[in-house]
Formats: sequence, C-alpha cells, structure tokens
Amino acid sequence: MLHFTVAKLNHKLNNLITAAHTQNHTLHNMATHHHISLFLHTRKLLESSKT
Repeated sequence: MLHFTVAKLNHKLNNLITAAHTQNHTLHNMATHHHISLFLHTRKLLESSKT
C-alpha cells in the first residue's frame, strides 16, 4: 500500500516538474526573443547615429 502511494506521489511530482520545465522553457524563449529584438533595435539605433 505504501509503495503504491509513493508511486502516485512520484508521478505527481514528475508531472509538476514537467509542467515547471515547460513553463520555464516558454519563459526562456520569450526572454531570448525579447533580447534578440532589443539587440537588433539597439544595433539599428547605433547604425543610424553613425551616419
């Protein structure tokens, strides 16, 4: 009985970890995308100030 409970808890924990990881990945992708667009924008500003 105890083993079954542990297995169930483990499964729940794995689901939580997976969910957190997926959310983390999404946040990371958003941050990366934001960083890239910010970088490109900054580069454009620098290039326009050179001329």
